[in-house]
Amino acid sequence: MKIVFDARMLNSLDHGIAVHAYNLLKALVNTESGFVFSVLAPKDNIIDFENGKMEIVFSGIPMYSVSEQVLLPGVIGRLHPSLYHIPSFSAPLSLKCPFVMTIHDLIHMKFSYDYSRLHRIYYKMIVKRTARKAEKVITVSENSKKDIIDFLGLEKSKIEVIPNGLDFERIRQMVAGDPKEYVRGRFGIDGDFIICIGNPKPHKNLITALKAFRKVASKSVVPVKMLIGGAGEEFLSEAGINPGKDIICAPDMSSKDLYNAVKAARMLVFPSLYEGFGYPPVEAMVLSTPVITTNVSSLPEIVKDSALLLDPLDADAMAEAVLRLLKDDSLRQNLIQKGLKTVEQYSYEVMGRRTLSLYEELLK
Repeated sequence: MKIVFDARMLNSLDHGIAVHAYNLLKALVNTESGFVFSVLAPKDNIIDFENGKMEIVFSGIPMYSVSEQVLLPGVIGRLHPSLYHIPSFSAPLSLKCPFVMTIHDLIHMKFSYDYSRLHRIYYKMIVKRTARKAEKVITVSENSKKDIIDFLGLEKSKIEVIPNGLDFERIRQMVAGDPKEYVRGRFGIDGDFIICIGNPKPHKNLITALKAFRKVASKSVVPVKMLIGGAGEEFLSEAGINPGKDIICAPDMSSKDLYNAVKAARMLVFPSLYEGFGYPPVEAMVLSTPVITTNVSSLPEIVKDSALLLDPLDADAMAEAVLRLLKDDSLRQNLIQKGLKTVEQYSYEVMGRRTLSLYEELLK
């Protein structure tokens, strides 16, 4: 049986959906099954693994476009699939074959003010209708499942929760021999530092983390810096925050930058108000870096008891959590060991096996 797997987003690994698609495809084609895969991918794709069960079909049809709705159904139809899987919310409405789509979160609807009117219309006009036509909708957390039921009106039986999976070995191999030396050369940071990952969108809540850090800097007996991954100094200026010498901004981090910085950091602070899954805390746990994150959306579900959880808008509580981790090495080690245990369930192989089981169930 043939699966058409839509990997048109794989021209980079700069966003979570691409990371998900890359890891899932690698797991699918390297796990024993009765399926063969036709993979829709751009010519400049970053697929760097090969398998006899996979053929690449080059596609220049852009994601989330009019041509996707008009032309893609014909491309898929000519491949005669038993099932089509789009690991994103970008599915054509007029598909004639059975299909599965992955909706990672409902952020475009829950935080609509962060997105354009066109984004909001796309979700209401396209995503809601294609989700109802799909054989199954996969999502990555129970929290996202609840949001899909609430916002899209799907029956809970139509939604399958399969958490994201990571390639632990690939992450660890990207860490240099001495990550602290890498960070010193790349970002000019000497000594202890905290890493905070996000972007300027309000729901990422970087402002609260920065306010907390200022409180930490005034109380800590040991000098400490903060590295902000995903936002530049113009964001701080607009928010009325002077970066000074103790806040370093890295708006454009590569995967190698990110993993080395996370490994070298004393801790990760992830202050987000909403995540469908939340890669950074899991990546930090893979790299044995303790995590402080928030007690909202999917984050408690994903990190379980392996992180310090707090109210995302309480800068005082966030500062106290950071100070605790700076001082208490026993707590640090406890979180690290719990994290290494928790991430075992988030391997890409587990994600692949569960997805293949779903394909088999649908094609009985």
